Amino acid sequence: MANQSTPSRQQEIIDLWQNYHGLYVLAGILIGILMFPFLELLMTNLRALLTDLVPEAVGITITVVLIERIAKIRDEQNQEQNYKEQLIRDAGSTSNEIAKNALHQMHKHDWSRGQGSLLINQNFRGANWQKSEIWKANLDESDLKFVKLQRAYVYSSSLRDVDLRYSELVETDLRGTDLSGANLHHADLVGAIISGTNVNGKFRSAIFDENTILPDGSSWSPDTDMSKFGVLENYMPASSQVEINKPTGASMQQDLADIGDQD
Repeated sequence: MANQSTPSRQQEIIDLWQNYHGLYVLAGILIGILMFPFLELLMTNLRALLTDLVPEAVGITITVVLIERIAKIRDEQNQEQNYKEQLIRDAGSTSNEIAKNALHQMHKHDWSRGQGSLLINQNFRGANWQKSEIWKANLDESDLKFVKLQRAYVYSSSLRDVDLRYSELVETDLRGTDLSGANLHHADLVGAIISGTNVNGKFRSAIFDENTILPDGSSWSPDTDMSKFGVLENYMPASSQVEINKPTGASMQQDLADIGDQD
């Protein structure tokens, strides 16, 4: 029964098409005419939609990229600042290895020169800088009391108004260094090289010996007139000093109090 109805239905459709195909064609044309405005409206809205969305999508993409880039730059800056602060702390270490490495890294990154130097106006009191290379560095106004600088290379550096009281500068190379205004009370300059140096500073009880090379390239002697170099305070030969750089107890406190009164 089902098999007989299927061909009958197909035959019915064929008959309808043969009898009314003109009507079907007309209906198709009418549907096309009616659909055209709708399709045109749809395409117009689609173009408008794309016109609005594309710039917004591009803008959002650019904004996201810029935010990520700014965040990355800020993170790098924070990391660099933290690293610089760590180097400053390490430079004040009493461990010679740690302090020397910090100074080396500052010099390597060009962070020890000019007005941007990390060594300006810092507290490095008691740091161990023996045999360090800090040439052409800027240490202006820093506290270097009791600093160990034996055999260090401090060539052409700026140490203006630096506090070098009781510092150990034995055989230190200070050629071309600016020591104007520096406080070298009780500093040990035995064998130090200060040729070409501006030593217009405070030298009360600083220690010199015959191996100390003076600003004019001559060797120091007990008869040397240091006033010609701008040194207007008294100084002492090494032979007359006994542990002058390592005062203890009440004598040390009194010395520092006297110096503070004179500064």
